[in-house]
Amino acid sequence: MPLTKTDIISKICNGTELTRKQSTETVEKIIEVIKSALVSGDEVTVNGFGKLSINEKNELRGVCFSTSEELKKRMNAAKR
Repeated sequence: MPLTKTDIISKICNGTELTRKQSTETVEKIIEVIKSALVSGDEVTVNGFGKLSINEKNELRGVCFSTSEELKKRMNAAKR
């Protein structure tokens, strides 16, 4: 079972003296900071956890079989 944002908030609430609202605001702010860094092209390293980065992918090329038209699709950035 995956650990969700709600689970993280609950564990922070139970393990500290923070209220649920304060725990939620803290988790939201952390996620906002990480997203902002990744969007600006920075890597995010959390010691003991790992490194997060975004890699750009090349266009995907293909052919429509019914019209023989060449198709190009821009791939979304891959999160690592």
